[in-house]
Amino acid sequence: MFLTMECDYGMRILRSLSNNPNRLSAKEIAKDEQISSSFAHKILEKLKRARIIGGNRGRGGGYFLIRPADSISLWDVYSIIAPDKYLCACLDNKNKCTKKTHSKQQCKTHNEMARIQQMMITEFSKISVADISYASTH
Repeated sequence: MFLTMECDYGMRILRSLSNNPNRLSAKEIAKDEQISSSFAHKILEKLKRARIIGGNRGRGGGYFLIRPADSISLWDVYSIIAPDKYLCACLDNKNKCTKKTHSKQQCKTHNEMARIQQMMITEFSKISVADISYASTH
């Protein structure tokens, strides 16, 4: 698991929406967060499919949070944007770790990477979008 640019931008997009009570266009969000419009659109669609945000086209349209910012953890965002990213490839059950499957000894690297990844999940789960908003007093 590593924090991709797309995950970083997803968190920033949600921060932008949480800081503004009005609906925002993708163009406004992209400008505020210094993200390309096409990349912002891609991320906004992922967040919309996950029902974290809503959005309407046309006059009076724009994007908005569906859930309160304090109920959206950074882990939620990560899981939506990059569900198949792991700290190490061997942590993904889809990958066959030769050390894990052909060795009688447990791989210490695998165990440490799994422990560190779980710590990251735990910490990301504790932090909400509201915590990273500009209005946050935390």
